[in-house]
Amino acid sequence: MELSVLIINTNRNPQIKKNLERFFTLNELDSRVEELMDVDELEQLYARLTPDLVFIDDDQIAIALSDKIRSLEQNSTIVLITDNKDINKDAYLNHLDGIIYRPLEEEAINTLVNTSIEKMKKTLKLYMFKYEGKMVIVPYKDIFYFKKQITGIKMFSKRGQFIFKESFRNLEETLDRSYFLRCHNNYIINIGKIASITGKSCRLQLVDYEIPVAGRYKSVIIDAWDKYRHI
Repeated sequence: MELSVLIINTNRNPQIKKNLERFFTLNELDSRVEELMDVDELEQLYARLTPDLVFIDDDQIAIALSDKIRSLEQNSTIVLITDNKDINKDAYLNHLDGIIYRPLEEEAINTLVNTSIEKMKKTLKLYMFKYEGKMVIVPYKDIFYFKKQITGIKMFSKRGQFIFKESFRNLEETLDRSYFLRCHNNYIINIGKIASITGKSCRLQLVDYEIPVAGRYKSVIIDAWDKYRHI
């Protein structure tokens, strides 16, 4: 199980990534570490990646940035890295999962990594299908929606678009209805990706066009989305 790590390094501190990569290597943790310098590119990054563990290196924007990340992905573990031991911990910990201080201590990092892994285990739902002769596994959290086509089913996800042969009925029965519901004869959407529902359509996070919602499914979709937002 690979741990996806994002460092939001607006202060451009070259040691953060080096220290964290060293920690993951020494502890034999399978991880992928990415670094983001410009917070304006956050949504673009989340369109292709779902970080499990996020480190923020800026006290001034940490709370606002954490709230933004939560709107894109609720299950990321978010941590502030700081020199300031006098900050108001309660104010920050209402928004973040933890605070660690420089110099980075292995025990503190290990605790937060374990927190992130436990979150992954709880939320790890996978969809498996055959694509071009190979088995492909995509986490539920990376899937936006499925669309019925003449040639089969098209999946739209952060990992790309895939067309595979399967009946829509079988797909609907296979998927966990806590996460996916049919919203139209030709569409099944990820409830957790809904950004808004208006009229006869809905918007999904990081998808820049509308998905149709048929009248017969609308009340079920609205109820499921409301429950999801209040979990």
